[in-house]
Amino acid sequence: MSVLQQALRRAQDERDRGRGIEPAPRLTPAPMPARPARRATDTERKERPTQLLALALAASIFAGVVAVWHTQPQLRELPPHKIDMSALKLDRTLDLNRKPPEK
Repeated sequence: MSVLQQALRRAQDERDRGRGIEPAPRLTPAPMPARPARRATDTERKERPTQLLALALAASIFAGVVAVWHTQPQLRELPPHKIDMSALKLDRTLDLNRKPPEK
């Protein structure tokens, strides 16, 4: 049991005693046996190169995407367009039967 769990249980017991409630006895769990050190199995040894190959593949795909990004200017952000304010007109009348202007 961790030190934090023990401290929380003691605090809960003290809080219960302060309220006039006798805390119930707690069962302590049996300590877990220590795991013996083990050697890597054959399957674990075979997985290591595949993990490295996957990492190399991901890095090469990223490098290819970055190279294409820098060679294609149309993929970059376009500059903002300037709007000529003199060409805009404000029509202050409301005509529901008006036809839209021809383009």
